[in-house]
Amino acid sequence: MKLLIILSAVVLALASDRSNHHQRSNWVRQNIRSNNHINPSSSSSESDEQSPKILKTKVFNPNRCNLVPEPTSYELSLFRQWAAKHNKHYSESEQSCRLINVINTIRDIHAHNQRYDEGKETYKRGLNHLSDLTMQEMRDRILMKKPKSQLAHSKLSDLPYLPDARENVDYRDEGLVGPVAQQGYCGSCYAWSSAAVVEGQLRKCNIFKEPVSVQNMVDCPTEGCEKCKGGLPYFVFEYQKHGGILPADKYPYLDRNGTCNFSKSDIIAYVDQAFGFNFMPIKRRHEYIKKIVSIVGPISVGLCAEQSFKDYDSGVYSNDSCGDEMNHAVTIVGYGSDPRDGDYWLIKNSWGKYWGENGYGRVAMGKNMCQFESEVYFAQLRDSRGKVCELFDF
Repeated sequence: MKLLIILSAVVLALASDRSNHHQRSNWVRQNIRSNNHINPSSSSSESDEQSPKILKTKVFNPNRCNLVPEPTSYELSLFRQWAAKHNKHYSESEQSCRLINVINTIRDIHAHNQRYDEGKETYKRGLNHLSDLTMQEMRDRILMKKPKSQLAHSKLSDLPYLPDARENVDYRDEGLVGPVAQQGYCGSCYAWSSAAVVEGQLRKCNIFKEPVSVQNMVDCPTEGCEKCKGGLPYFVFEYQKHGGILPADKYPYLDRNGTCNFSKSDIIAYVDQAFGFNFMPIKRRHEYIKKIVSIVGPISVGLCAEQSFKDYDSGVYSNDSCGDEMNHAVTIVGYGSDPRDGDYWLIKNSWGKYWGENGYGRVAMGKNMCQFESEVYFAQLRDSRGKVCELFDF
């Protein structure tokens, strides 16, 4: 008798699951099949270089999507506009799950932005080219896994006495920041951040004004870096002491793991000294970092990136509930103060121009937001003839 009851329960569960799947499929057919931006297409590449190609891997099980209440016509309209803007194309089995993920994101954004309008939040969230991805996909394909190698941190005694920081800094205005980049589906944020630091120093010392090779920084460092799985800028800089820095056009970005292969004649500069500081034990750590940014230029930092960071649109990002595991690297390119939302770090991300404020963002200062003020990295360079570009020339 017990066996019959158990078998009946299993049959009912399977029937319910099939029913839910058919509901999803019928709902998708009725509402979105006419939208050619999400139907399967022979042209699956993105027309805009800022939007990475759609995932080729099998991620979703269509029978395990979370069924949401039927979307409103306004939500469907937002989805269609978003799909058209980012030229999204999905397979038959995938499209219902992607739609559901975007609709859930729309609802989270709406609730958050209502709190912003009420003065309860300091930043706004919005849709971008990453809005159809789950956080698990972000962790698997875009965010990095911090390498096992432990960083031998530099000591504060390695730094000279630093004068008081300037009140506001925006290195974009000083010509030390290159164009916004799109890392795609490779956990190479550490390399993009390292490149932004190096580009700032090259421009500061009038050595080179064009973008440098990020792919070289993905392929060639061996200690402390694991290519598209992640790495630490400190070890990129350590590699560049002997491996050098190359122009981007001599070693183009692939959006995947490659093989270290280049001509030494293309090297434009080397790292003279690498710096990596752990500020966790330091009180008022943001004041030290502010002085470094004010004198040195753009620097690399790590953080714990979560859903709200993925959806960041504008304002001063602040999140008291994020974890303590660093999974992303960005570049501080300045700092300032917002009359509504307080002091902030100005950051450059590597998720393209559709993320944040045209590829940039502002993060609350003085709160170690998402481990943001825990570790910083920068480097002193020398040109190909051996002349050192002094970091602390003040």
